[in-house]
Amino acid sequence: MTEGLAEKIRQLEAELAEAAQAREARSPVRLVLVTKFVDIGRMQEAYEAGVRDFGENHAQEIRDKRMLLPGDVRWHMIGRLQTNKIKYLVGSTAMIQSLDRLDHALEIQRLAEQKKLSHVECLLQINSSEEIQKGGAGFTEAEPLLAEILRACPLIRMRGLMTVGPETADTARIRGCFRKTSELFRDFTARLRLPAFDVLSMGMTHDYRIAVDEGSTMVRVGSLVFGTRPPR
Repeated sequence: MTEGLAEKIRQLEAELAEAAQAREARSPVRLVLVTKFVDIGRMQEAYEAGVRDFGENHAQEIRDKRMLLPGDVRWHMIGRLQTNKIKYLVGSTAMIQSLDRLDHALEIQRLAEQKKLSHVECLLQINSSEEIQKGGAGFTEAEPLLAEILRACPLIRMRGLMTVGPETADTARIRGCFRKTSELFRDFTARLRLPAFDVLSMGMTHDYRIAVDEGSTMVRVGSLVFGTRPPR
């Protein structure tokens, strides 16, 4: 095992635990280690360092990598969904974090029925930055979409919300997007009273500290641990 990799993970998990304690959260902020384009060898090192939650942007990466790592890895789909690739996710992932369309929810429901699954855990993605290139429902669309999914897809267990912060160095704007998503999450939690609606996935390498400060219960961090990966 590379000592540097294990130490980075240890430091990050300690920081998240300390941040959660400082805000009197009931449990540490959960780390999902983003492994987009990371080779199996380095993922195995992260596993040996104690990481069990891995996030991927592409369904095919989950399909291919899950056969090469231990069975107790919890896979999270964090990238844009494609209808014809959802089949690689249902029954193979711990959580689909990027659900933002009813037709995708219906496909998840169909596959869950076909595979006789008890449920599929999902997060509703919110486009908090209102950037057109990003996925996610708008703030005004979120509740009607959530209601439709709950009505039409009984095998989908909605666990909370996910958002991707804006691509900017303006920390005030980043904070504003996270705060608005956190407020929506708290509103849904208090008013809709959904069972197990307790996950707020916000924050990546460049903005996870702001996200945790604004109430995130789960962060998705990759390059802080693995370094910058070349695009494919």
